[in-house]
Amino acid sequence: MLQYFGKTECPNADLLFLEVNGGHYQEFLHTKSDFIYYVLEGEGTFYLDGKEISVKASDAILAPKNTKIYYLGTMKLLLCCAPAWEEEYEQHIRFIEQPHV
Repeated sequence: MLQYFGKTECPNADLLFLEVNGGHYQEFLHTKSDFIYYVLEGEGTFYLDGKEISVKASDAILAPKNTKIYYLGTMKLLLCCAPAWEEEYEQHIRFIEQPHV
C-alpha cells in the first residue's frame, strides 16, 4: 500500500503514485525540487527541455530543478520530489495539444 506524505510530514522529499492515461498536457518546471520518475508499468515519452526520451517499465527519469517537463503515454509512475513539492515553486510553461484519436 502506498501512502502519500507531503512537505509537512517529510520536508526533504515526497512520494506520489501517478496513473497516466494519455499524458500530462501541461509543460511546467519547478524551481526548487528535482523530480525522479520511475516507470512501474506501461510506456510513453518524456520531454525534458524539449528533448524526447522514450520510456518503458523499469526506466527511471531524473529531471533536475528548472527542467521543463511534460510526458505522453499510458503509464503507472512513482514520482519522488526532493525537496518535497511546493506549489509556489512550480511554473506553467504552456499547454500541450492532445493528440486526436
